[in-house]
Amino acid sequence: MERYDRKREYEQWMQQLETPPAALEYTVQRAQRRAKARPLRLAGRWLAGAMSFCAAFVILVNVSMPFAHACGRLPFLKELAKAVCLSPSLAAAVENEYVQPVEQTAQANGLTLRVEYLIVDQKQVNLFYTLSGEGYGTVQGDPSVSGADGEVLPPYILSGGGWEEDPAALRRSTVDFTEADVPGVLRFTVQAKAWRDAPADQSATERVAPADPSVGAEAERQPDAQATLTVTLRFDPKYTAQGRTVALGQTIRLEDVELTLETVEIYPTHLRLNLSQPETAAAWVQSLNFYVQDEQGNRYESVADGVTASGSTGSPLMATQRLESPWFSRAGQLTLCITGAEVQDADSRVKITLSETEPRVECLPAAWDARLVRAERAGEDGQWVLCFAGETANRQLFSSTYWDENGEEHSIRSWGMSADPETQADRAAQQWVYLDGDLTGTVWLQPLVTRTVAAQQPVTIPLPMDGAD
Repeated sequence: MERYDRKREYEQWMQQLETPPAALEYTVQRAQRRAKARPLRLAGRWLAGAMSFCAAFVILVNVSMPFAHACGRLPFLKELAKAVCLSPSLAAAVENEYVQPVEQTAQANGLTLRVEYLIVDQKQVNLFYTLSGEGYGTVQGDPSVSGADGEVLPPYILSGGGWEEDPAALRRSTVDFTEADVPGVLRFTVQAKAWRDAPADQSATERVAPADPSVGAEAERQPDAQATLTVTLRFDPKYTAQGRTVALGQTIRLEDVELTLETVEIYPTHLRLNLSQPETAAAWVQSLNFYVQDEQGNRYESVADGVTASGSTGSPLMATQRLESPWFSRAGQLTLCITGAEVQDADSRVKITLSETEPRVECLPAAWDARLVRAERAGEDGQWVLCFAGETANRQLFSSTYWDENGEEHSIRSWGMSADPETQADRAAQQWVYLDGDLTGTVWLQPLVTRTVAAQQPVTIPLPMDGAD
């Protein structure tokens, strides 16, 4: 009887994965409408085709007997598998039972934070948790992290959090350390807000950017409950020690762009390729087109759900490029393959004449189809909001720095985007860029990507794993 019940439960779960619930319809579009990006030196990938990744994961589960066995032996993996279905690296970690159960709870004002599981390695922490409160239809969570005693941590990228249609759903936040290793102890704090009734979502065809880009339209209503919830997490050293480095030191050229491949770092959660370029470079790599292939022919490509590249504020180069991880393939030999790159020309500028009636834009990159559709003032300080539309607008258009007509340097306040599900087949998108309100005349913005370059022949470099650090 136990075997029959488990089999039936497994089949029901698989059916749930294969059939996306109605609540997930337009989930990507809603997330994009609520998006806020600060001027950080990082790049991520939108979750386009989310359900296709879930379908691929279903296939993985169906054909992977070890994973099916693990799901039967460890029932908690069921919900966790749903939470990682968009990430091949994390899905492989779950399949290989590379998971640290936690089950730590913080409660205040009727709201509960419960951290269930961790997937941790030398450079990255993935937290899986729930935010709940009896009687609340919508719960928002704004996560943050600090050291064991509340101290500021070394440079890191924190992603995840925000809105969740189902308060009981397992959420994920990722802390990615760009330089230092993961510490042994981490304080995880969530600023939680809850509403008894789910606020009405903004219209799918809404074209007006919020005056305050830091919040969506649904956050304008005061929450029915809010609380600061904190748990202290201690990581098992056997997880935080996992990682290896392969030294390369090889310089290559992609058309007129020269770059040096310094090292490859391989972790259970992701792979990093570290680059360098001369300080006098005329074009800086933003996104490298590359993949890694193992000896069985399995290919590991750009991160599907998360940060794809990162860099420092002192250089335009996105010096660290990311791939999904081959860690659990246990390959003895990997091959790095590079086919091209997206670059930012150092002297590229887009000139915009600020006007609410007759805005003008000049010097857009030839590869763009995005166009400036309007410029307007919004907010209490009359900040400028530039709206661009077109296929290219479905990704970040500009770097974080811009210049006024006197040559003074400014930082873009934020940017956001939306996509209209009714025209998604045409990849229609809009992007808003928020500038200071005291600007007049013209401004110059720097495109994040101006062109692509390609290798005459794919660059292939063997990565022997036996001698890796």
